[in-house]
Amino acid sequence: MFNYFRNRAMCACLAVIPLALASPSNAQDYVLRAPNIIAQAGDVVSIPILFDNNKGPVAGWSFGVTVGGPLVILDAGEGIDISHFNGGVGPDFASHNIYPGVGVTVGIILDFQGAEVLEMGTNLQLHLIDVQIPANASLGTSYPIKFVDTIGSPPVAIVVVENGQSMDPQLDHGTITIGDPHYCGLTVPNSSGFPGEINASGVYFAGGYPLTLTADHLPTNQFGYFLVSQTASFVVAPGGSQGNLCLGGSIGRFRTQVQFSGSSGAISIPVDTTSLPVTPMTAVQPGDTWHFTTWFRDINPGATSNFTNAITLYFH
Repeated sequence: MFNYFRNRAMCACLAVIPLALASPSNAQDYVLRAPNIIAQAGDVVSIPILFDNNKGPVAGWSFGVTVGGPLVILDAGEGIDISHFNGGVGPDFASHNIYPGVGVTVGIILDFQGAEVLEMGTNLQLHLIDVQIPANASLGTSYPIKFVDTIGSPPVAIVVVENGQSMDPQLDHGTITIGDPHYCGLTVPNSSGFPGEINASGVYFAGGYPLTLTADHLPTNQFGYFLVSQTASFVVAPGGSQGNLCLGGSIGRFRTQVQFSGSSGAISIPVDTTSLPVTPMTAVQPGDTWHFTTWFRDINPGATSNFTNAITLYFH
């Protein structure tokens, strides 16, 4: 067992890891949620454990998490929505115990004196769990992310502490599916002789972390820009284009970041995830899924336009 443990006063830890049965809460008062993530073989994925507090105030919590099959838990720690407590030190009591081949347990007391609590809110990021996906993981395989009360000795319960009472939260389990984040398949070739392809690099976290979009195999010396939407779709030859648009719904255009493909036939931009150019301007939130593609001009043989394929990004 590997553990990360912080305790500013070695007492009261069992207030968050009780042995007695917890009291039932009303449906959706408190919701613990793991996401459904698409990842690639060989990736290290940071799984955000999210929390909806529809009642509040919450003083602490505990639970266990397992991941399926050959996935390996590398690390576990506090999320962005609890790290600021106690002047940035974090919770008074924080325990993250990794049991190799089994899972991880978490126990939190925010403030021994009860002065600081977690108020109402949705999509609150409580924890991040880093998981290694094997390089030989098969495409299309899904692995469960489950909340459990069977890890540890004695087993750590799944509870949320409200006014000194241990409450049962609703549990929304998640999955990690091995797949390709690209979709729409091979798009219509442009004048380069190849279909354009979009890729993303960086850290897929909300809150302004670095993210870069790149489009390759474009016609040379042409203008283009990237598009974004929360809706995936497939529209054949929109507006007379030679290509297919893989987005639907409300589509944002990175018009202030128009690029020129030059002799390389490639364009790239940094993305400000705190201000995506949809209407209205929108900040990416933990748990959001966004889809991106590229529109570009072409001469093939006459003046026209085309699109790359699209990519789906899940933000932690």
